[in-house]
Parts: sequence; structure tokens; C-alpha cells
Amino acid sequence: MNPRRIQLSISTLALLLMCSGAHGEELLHNPFKRPQISPAAKVAGVTHKSASVAKKRRAPSFRLTTTMVAGMDSMANINGKLLAIGDSLSGYRLTEVEEHAVLMVRRNHKVIVKLQP
Repeated sequence: MNPRRIQLSISTLALLLMCSGAHGEELLHNPFKRPQISPAAKVAGVTHKSASVAKKRRAPSFRLTTTMVAGMDSMANINGKLLAIGDSLSGYRLTEVEEHAVLMVRRNHKVIVKLQP
């Protein structure tokens, strides 16, 4: 390696150390320390971040008991509530009604609910 390149590398390293504040001061936190995990997340076997994501992604429980297919006037009985196309339940909008199933949509998340006797 040429001496000029070594000198440049040492100068760059010194500059980085001065700018980072690592010249004899203690770090405020350990960058290698694992994050604290809540007891509920430990029981479920997931980390705290994935636990909150899992809560956001979990769709509510829908129970479809009746459908009436009539084009844009179609209706469905979901969780004991009579919904028309465009109505919402638990943040999901009823977008399609078929003879044995309906489609509920929330943003980009789609849930197909099948008819239960």
C-alpha cells in the first residue's frame, strides 16, 4: 500500500472518531444489547415489534349467515348485522356478495368470508 493512501486512511479515521464523540467518552447505550421483550410477547413466542404488527394485521372474526344476491342491491348478514354493498363493519367494507361468500376489504387487505350454516 502506498504511504499517501495510509495517511489518508488514518486522517479519515481520526476525523470520524472526533465527529462521533467517541474520544474517551462512554456510549450512552449499548448498540449490541437486545431490546426488552414484554411478558405477553414472550408467551406468544414473538418479539415486541412483531407482536404489534401481528395485532394490526389480524382480521376481526366475521360470521356470514345469510346472503341476498341482487347486483348492487346485494346484502349480507355478517355477525348479526345486515350490510349492503359499501357498508362497513369493524373497519372492513363489504365490496362483493356472492351466493356462498362475501368479500370484505380494508385498504389493501381482503378477507373472504364463507357462508356458515
